[in-house]
Amino acid sequence: MSYGINPQDSAPQNSSDSEPKTGYDQPSFGQAAQDQPAYGQAPTAQTAQTQLAYGYPTGSQPGEQVNFVGAIKNFFRKYAQFSGRASRSEFWWAYLALGLVGLLFLVLYVAGVITVVASADPVTGAPSGGGTTFVILVLVLGSLVGLATVVPQISLTVRRLHDTNKPGWYYFVACVPFVGSVILLVLCAAEPDPAGAAFDA
Repeated sequence: MSYGINPQDSAPQNSSDSEPKTGYDQPSFGQAAQDQPAYGQAPTAQTAQTQLAYGYPTGSQPGEQVNFVGAIKNFFRKYAQFSGRASRSEFWWAYLALGLVGLLFLVLYVAGVITVVASADPVTGAPSGGGTTFVILVLVLGSLVGLATVVPQISLTVRRLHDTNKPGWYYFVACVPFVGSVILLVLCAAEPDPAGAAFDA
């Protein structure tokens, strides 16, 4: 006796029919791992985009936005790191700091030269010993600072090129007479490109 109940109505429905459709397919288990490059191989741009889509970090540095202090910290913390990327804020803040340091040494040098000229003996024209020592000290310190920052300047510029999806050897564009530095400056001012993750370590 069925009591008016149709047996077909009480049959369990297919679970796939009862689940709501979301409009997109979820990735299967292990799919993200399959998109990873083999051990020892550099990630491709497609791999980098897949990693960014799944939300986990890619490589050594994704081109983080930093303030003035953070840019200086990264400048020395990543002293000789030529892999990874550098954001425009990290690049320009660091070079602003370098420009201010260079301007400080220039002001000290000019002040020292003026002191030497003003304190020179009016008869013999011989400069004073104190002023000459100060000028030499400024020149030596300025040269040491310049030599100490050569490597991090190059590595920072290379990482900034990576952030625009350009290889690091574009840095040698600066060797082109007259216009090389301007071309490199324009390249470093370009918008970041997510495909630059392929240059991460």
